[in-house]
Amino acid sequence: MKSGVRRPVYWALARLRPMGFAAAGVLAAGLALGLAGCQLTRQNYQSVSLGMPAERVEQILGAPRYRFADEWVYTRDDPRDLVKVSMYFDAERRTIGKCWRNPEKPWENHREGEVPEGRSEAGGGARPQGKE
Repeated sequence: MKSGVRRPVYWALARLRPMGFAAAGVLAAGLALGLAGCQLTRQNYQSVSLGMPAERVEQILGAPRYRFADEWVYTRDDPRDLVKVSMYFDAERRTIGKCWRNPEKPWENHREGEVPEGRSEAGGGARPQGKE
C-alpha cells in the first residue's frame, strides 16, 4: 500500500526532471502571478473602509469592471462565481457605502454605509456615467 502511494509522486517527479529546475521555476512563477491578479477577495473587500479615497479602493480591489458616476461594480471572471461587489462614492470620490452580494451564498451578503435604495439587490439600478 505504501509503495502505491509513493509511486504516483515518484512518477510525477520523474516527468518533471527532464524539464529542469528552471522550467519548473518559470511554471511556478507564472502560476503565482496568475493567482496574484485575483484581487476581488472577501479579505480585500473587508479592508476597504468608509471614507477611503477611490484611488486607494482601486489599489486594494483592482480596476472595476464597470465605472458609473457614483458606483464601481466588481465581478469575478469565473462564470461559476457570481460574487458582485459595489462600491459607492460621494462627490469628493470618498467611499460612502459598499455591498457584497453572492446569490448562491446569501449568508455571505454584506451591506455597509450609504447604499442607495434598490441597488443592494442583484442587477443594481445604476446609470452609466454621463447619462441622465
